[in-house]
Amino acid sequence: MTASTSAADPVIPARPQATAPIRLLKAVTLFGVGGSERQFTDLALGLDQSRFDLRIACLKQWGFFLKNFEDRRIPVREFRAAMPIATNSSGALASSALAIA
Repeated sequence: MTASTSAADPVIPARPQATAPIRLLKAVTLFGVGGSERQFTDLALGLDQSRFDLRIACLKQWGFFLKNFEDRRIPVREFRAAMPIATNSSGALASSALAIA
């Protein structure tokens, strides 16, 4: 032990060098204006890009927050539903009966 440590100090293992980023897929319905979409965006854009390889899946590639992902060149892939996705004026889904094509 050194003068700055004691037996009660926790041992913190060294972080591995040069590890591959963790692959992470986040899914969202669309990027409309709303509290859930804002929280989704803040969480996703707050991730350390050197530690996470972030990909986004969505049902509709549309909405206010989409540009944030495009600006950072985070891949966004749309998975269209078997039926058209109807949204109300705020961009929320008007129907919950969807099937992925």
